[in-house]
Amino acid sequence: MISFSFVGFIDILGFSDLVIRDCESAAPGEMHLPSLKSAIHAALAIAEAAEARISQFSDSIVVAAPFYPEAGKLEQFLVLSKELQANLFKAGILCRGGVSHGRHFHDETILFSQGLIEAYQLESAVARNPRIIISLDTLDLIYPSGKISDILLLDDDGLPFIDFASGISEAELNDIMLKFRPMLKTENASIRSKIAWLFRYINFCFPAIDLPEEIQMRTAV
Repeated sequence: MISFSFVGFIDILGFSDLVIRDCESAAPGEMHLPSLKSAIHAALAIAEAAEARISQFSDSIVVAAPFYPEAGKLEQFLVLSKELQANLFKAGILCRGGVSHGRHFHDETILFSQGLIEAYQLESAVARNPRIIISLDTLDLIYPSGKISDILLLDDDGLPFIDFASGISEAELNDIMLKFRPMLKTENASIRSKIAWLFRYINFCFPAIDLPEEIQMRTAV
């Protein structure tokens, strides 16, 4: 009944604002809901190969698949999570999450999961930025040699996260990032920090996409 699983917990950032803007628009349900449905359905299309289940409630998405101590199985799970995050990102929706493993039960009505608790703790207390980070314990178990999947990058703080922008063209990324640039001027310091991280990540992957002047270091005059 309860079995070991890979478990991902993903939080859609700014979900309340998305819902309010959509529901109060001239065409309720046509701004953000189609993008959310499309991203989840695209992930569901490849979920079967990973034996995975995806559930979404409010701002939370749970992804789970049977645990196998094999790199290929974890990478299938990471590809699925990457697909979900990338499709949300293309629609201008950011998310943050954690991936772990542990005992897990998940059916049509009930989630009862040690793995989910650990993934949630990674998302809520560690991830901070719009990235999906992976439990170091999970990586140590799957990659005892220390060489991790090419799907992952190591951040400045040493945490591995899913490289969700790889596979998106530079031209499309330029267009996507234009949507986020105004958020660098918000008075909310937490939002500014998250968007600055996003620009630095994209610039690392695609150096031709310049950092906005708002987050470039300048000599004091």
